[in-house]
Amino acid sequence: MRHNRYNKERKNKQLEKKPQTIYLVCLKPFMVAYPIEINTQKAIQLIVENWLHILSTNWGWIQEFNQIIAKYVEMLCYLAKIFRKIKTFEGHFGMVTCVQFSPDGRTIVSSSSDKKILIWDVKSGLCVKKLEGHLNVVSEVQFSSDGQTIVSCSLDTTIRLWDVKSAIEIQKLEGHSGFVTSTQFSPDGRTILSCSFDQTVRIWDIQSGKEINRFQGHSSRVTGAQFSPNGHIVASCSDDKTIRLWDVLSGKEIQKFEQDTYVTAVQFSPDGFVMLSSSWDRFVRLWDLKSGMEIQRLVGHSSVVTGARFSPDGYSIVSYSWDKTVRLWDVGSGREMQTLGGHLDCVTGAQFSPDGCTIVSSCGDKIIRLWG
Repeated sequence: MRHNRYNKERKNKQLEKKPQTIYLVCLKPFMVAYPIEINTQKAIQLIVENWLHILSTNWGWIQEFNQIIAKYVEMLCYLAKIFRKIKTFEGHFGMVTCVQFSPDGRTIVSSSSDKKILIWDVKSGLCVKKLEGHLNVVSEVQFSSDGQTIVSCSLDTTIRLWDVKSAIEIQKLEGHSGFVTSTQFSPDGRTILSCSFDQTVRIWDIQSGKEINRFQGHSSRVTGAQFSPNGHIVASCSDDKTIRLWDVLSGKEIQKFEQDTYVTAVQFSPDGFVMLSSSWDRFVRLWDLKSGMEIQRLVGHSSVVTGARFSPDGYSIVSYSWDKTVRLWDVGSGREMQTLGGHLDCVTGAQFSPDGCTIVSSCGDKIIRLWG
C-alpha cells in the first residue's frame, strides 16, 4: 500500500515537470509546417496541461496520450490556418464554370463558357492541355480516381470522356434532352452519374457507353447529383426545391428533403452519414441522413450559394456564392472561419486539394485562384 502510494506521488511529481516539455515536443513538428499564432500556442499548451492534470489524478499513464495531444495540435493548427491567394491561372475566354483537383493534387482541370476544358500544372501555373469538342458551355468536369480520365458535361446535352495523357475525346454519351448540369464518376470508376434540365438523373456504363438506370421524380430541372462514398446511393437536388435520395440498384426514391427555395448543389460527407446542400436563400444546410433532419445551418453569404464541399477530413466546409466570396466553415460549431475575397464576379466553384492544404476557386471573371 505504502509502495503504491509512493509510486503515485513520484509519478505526479514527474507529470508536473512535463507540461512545457511535452508541449514543445508535440508542437515542434507542426511549427515547421504551419505559421501558428501566439493564441493558438497558448491554447495548445492549456490543453496539454489539462490532460496532464487529469492524468496526474489517476493511476498510471495512457498509451495513446501522445496521439491524443498530437491530434489536438493538428486540429488547432488547421483551424488557425489563414488561407491567402498564392496563384492565379488565366487562359479561359469566358466564365470558368467548374474547377477540380486531380487525385494527386498536382494538376487542376477547369471548364468554361468558352466551350473549352483546360488542364493546369499547379506548380508552374501553366496550362498544359486543352480539350476541345463540346458545342456549348461546359458546365462541369471531374478527374477519375486514377487521374487518367476526365468526364465533362455540357449545355450541348452531351457527356464526354477524355484521355488525360493524349487530350483526346474517347467517348460521348448521348441521351439527355436538356442541358446537362452535373456529372461524376462512381466510386468504383465503372459508371458515370449525370443530371439535367430534362428533370432526370441517369447512370451510364462506361465500358458500353449505354444508360443503365434513370431516376425520375423531380418536377423541375435537376441542378446537381452525387454518389454516396460507397456508391450505393445517389443524392440529387433540383429547382423543385427538393433533395432526393435514390437507391442505385433499384432506381427507387428512398428519401426526400424539402426546402423553401431552389437547391443548387448537394454533397455527402466523407463518412456518408451527413449531406450538405446549398441554395438560393443564401444558406448552406447540413442534413442527418438517418433521421432526415436538418442539423446545421451555415449563415453568412449575402447572395445565392452556388455550391459547397466538405474538406477531405470532413471537419470543414468550403462554400461559394454569387456574393463573390468563398467561405470556410467549421463543421462542429457551424462557425465561419474565413472569407476569401477578391473575386470580381460570382464564384462558380471551389474545392479543397486532396491533402486539404490548399483551395482552388473558379469565377465568372475568367480567373482561377489558388489559396494556401
